[in-house]
Amino acid sequence: ARYIRARGDATDIPYRENTGSGKNGRVVIGVFSRRYPRKVKGEGYIYELAQRLDPARFEFVLIGKGRTYDAAVLERFGFDVTAYETLPYKTVASAYRTVDALLMSSWFEGGPANIPEAVGGAVPVLCNPIGMAKDMVVDRENGLHLSMDAGSDAEQISAWLLDPASRADLREGAKRNAGNAITWAIHASRVVDVYREVLNETLGNILTWQNAS
Repeated sequence: ARYIRARGDATDIPYRENTGSGKNGRVVIGVFSRRYPRKVKGEGYIYELAQRLDPARFEFVLIGKGRTYDAAVLERFGFDVTAYETLPYKTVASAYRTVDALLMSSWFEGGPANIPEAVGGAVPVLCNPIGMAKDMVVDRENGLHLSMDAGSDAEQISAWLLDPASRADLREGAKRNAGNAITWAIHASRVVDVYREVLNETLGNILTWQNAS
């Protein structure tokens, strides 16, 4: 049954400390971000991926504005889904304890915020390796890098998360790498450094061209 609340607090979220501890031992995948109609967060990809996963062995927890729409779609695919449109931030932070892995399927990202949250919380991340994910998620160590091909990614996710030993390896890797989470300030500083480097190189090329002419 689908479990959806427009708002909630910490008592609404059941804590699951062990991996594979969803209903009937299903693996729990979390999607923690708002939904965008332009599908930049990979909504289409999520649907394609879900259709290649076994509803008897996976379930979803969705948090974010508009995610109840996705919950209805995933439910039609046969999945058990827990969805929250909005939650207090502290409750969102605790929600990472309810999932076995976070799914980040964005096509374009500067962050997102859920990457440092998941990494810092020792939650394995299934991600398109862009933005912060590229720096913080080590493939097959504290998560899996996705190719964004739903078929091959579904095979990889199933192979790693449905095997208890492999799933435990990812969880242990996530614990070892929890200190790799960086703040937005550090991320912004790194971005500024890159722009500064590009700007200095461009100015240097202009000065060289002017001197040569």
